[in-house]
Amino acid sequence: MNDGQAPAPGAAERSPQLLDQALRLFRDFAAAGVLYCHFKSNEHLEAALAGETDLDILVNRQDARMAQAVLIGAGYRRFASRLAGAYPGVEDYLGFDAGAGRLIHVHLHFALVVGELHLKSYQVRLAGTILATRVRDAATGVYITHPDVEMLLLLVRAALKLRWRDRAIDLLGRRYLRGGLLREYRWLKERARTDRVLEAAGGTIGPEAAEEVRLLLDGPPTIGGLRRLRLKAKAALADQRTYGTPGAFLLRSVRETAWWFSAVNRRWLRLPVAARRVVPIGGLVVTFLGPDGCGKSTLTHAVRKWLAWKLDVHPVYFGSGSGSVSPLRWPLKIALGLYRRLRFESPAPPARGDGAIRKARWVWAIALALEKRSRMRTVARARNRGMVVVCDRYPQIQVTGFNDGPLLAAWVDDRRGWRRRIARWEFEVYRALVRNAPDLAIKLQVSPGVARLRKPEITTAETGRRLDALARIDFGERCRHVVVDADQPFDRVLADVKLAVWDLL
Repeated sequence: MNDGQAPAPGAAERSPQLLDQALRLFRDFAAAGVLYCHFKSNEHLEAALAGETDLDILVNRQDARMAQAVLIGAGYRRFASRLAGAYPGVEDYLGFDAGAGRLIHVHLHFALVVGELHLKSYQVRLAGTILATRVRDAATGVYITHPDVEMLLLLVRAALKLRWRDRAIDLLGRRYLRGGLLREYRWLKERARTDRVLEAAGGTIGPEAAEEVRLLLDGPPTIGGLRRLRLKAKAALADQRTYGTPGAFLLRSVRETAWWFSAVNRRWLRLPVAARRVVPIGGLVVTFLGPDGCGKSTLTHAVRKWLAWKLDVHPVYFGSGSGSVSPLRWPLKIALGLYRRLRFESPAPPARGDGAIRKARWVWAIALALEKRSRMRTVARARNRGMVVVCDRYPQIQVTGFNDGPLLAAWVDDRRGWRRRIARWEFEVYRALVRNAPDLAIKLQVSPGVARLRKPEITTAETGRRLDALARIDFGERCRHVVVDADQPFDRVLADVKLAVWDLL
C-alpha cells in the first residue's frame, strides 16, 4: 500500500501562503526521529499549514515525550481544553507565526480518537496502520495518511458521527454528506484504490462492515448507507469503545450544552465562563492605554478576534465614552445625551461641561466608580479561570481627573463634608481596583499631529497632556509595560502588539 508518495492528480484551486512556523514543526519532528502523520482532512492540508484551520497530527505513542519536547522547542505552547473539547489521548498546542501574525492550532494525537460529535467515544486500532503506510505529500513534504486508509477513516468517522437529527434533516432534502465532507470524499475518491480500502476495512471493522464500505464507494454515499455502516462498525468496534450507552448519552449532552452555551456567551452574554481552552499557567489580563486617535478600540477588537479563534477571551471596557455602559450608568448617559442635544451640543462625558453638568458630576463619578468596581470583579474571575482578558483602558490613581482615574480628587480636602466624603470614598474604590494590576499594559504612543489627523476634534495640546499622563502610569512590578509606536501603519502596530501578548501566554 505504501508507495512512498501520495498521488496528486489535478491542480490545486488555491495556494495559501504556508507558514514557516508550521513547516518547521514537521521538519523538527523528522530531525528528532518522531514517527508522525497528518492523519485527516489532507484535502486542505495547505490551508492548515497556512493557519486557516487545525493541524491533526498522529504520533507513535512511544515517541510521545519526544513529540512534546519538539513542540515546546519549536515555540508551541500547550493549552488546556475544557470539558466541551477535552479527549483522552489528545493534546492542544498553539504556535505563533510572527511574520504572518497568525496562530497555529495543533491537535496532537497519541491515539486515534473518533466517534460522535462532542464525544468521540472510540479509540480505533488503526493508528499503527496509518503510521506504517503514511506517504509524503508532494507539495509540502509533510507525511500524510495514505489515501486508501484515509478514505476508510473518512467513511467511518462520518458514519459514527451520524445522529437522528441528521437523518431527519436528510429527509427534508438537505444531504448529510455535503460541504467539506463531500469535498474530502471526492478528493480521496480520485486517489484511493477500492480494493486496498476494502482490505483495510476488513482488518479494522470486519467483513460485514467492509461490504457497506464497498457500497458507499460504488456510488455517491447516502445517509442510509452510512447508517448501515454505523450499525455494523459499532458492533465490530465494541471492544474499542470508551463509554457505555448511558454514560455516553450523559457526557455528550453535557458537552453539547457547554458548546452551545459557549457560542451564545461569546456572542451575547459575555460572562467570564471558560468553555473552550484556557492558559494552563494562569489567566492573562491585557490592557490598552493611550490618547484618543491612537487606535485603542480598533486594536482591542483585533486582538480579541485573533485570540478568540481558539481561546476563551473576555472583553472589558473600562472607559466612560462610547463603549458598553452598565445599567447603573445608562440612565445618566441617556439624560446627558438629551441635555446636550437640547443645548445643541454633541454628547460627551461630563469631564469639564457647563455649570449644570459640573454640579451633577459627582453623580456621574459615583456611578462610574461602581461600574468599574463591578467590572474589575469580573476581570478577576476571568483571569482566575485561565481566560485571557482584553481591556480597553484600565483604572489608575496616578493621574486624577481623566485617563480613567478618580474624577473627584479636587474634593478630597474640600471644606464641605459631603464632598470630602464622596471624593475619599471614590479614591478608595480606585485604590482597591489598581491592586488587581494587569499582566500586560500596551501603551500606545502617537504624535500629536497624527492624533489630530485621526481625531480632528482633539486638540494638539490635549493629546500632549494625555501623553504626559500616559508616561506616568505604572501598574507596578507585576505588570509588563510595553510601549508601541502607534504612528506606524496599523498592520505593523498590530504585529508588535501580538508579539507582546504571545510572549506572556
